Amino acid sequence: MQSQFSEIVTVVIASIVLALLLVGFIVAMLVMYRRRQYEHEQELLNARLEIQENIFRNLSEEIHDNIG
Repeated sequence: MQSQFSEIVTVVIASIVLALLLVGFIVAMLVMYRRRQYEHEQELLNARLEIQENIFRNLSEEIHDNIG
């Protein structure tokens, strides 16, 4: 009787540990995904700003050169 109880406790503890490891893994993967997504969005934003700056610089040069 005592050995069955200890086996049940061992299985329950092992299950809880495995469940916690699984939850930790899922949380870690979500954090990594969000971080990569944020980095990608920052790269897109920087590219968009660079393109806008180039367009405005070209427009200002064209306006300046063609005023007279």
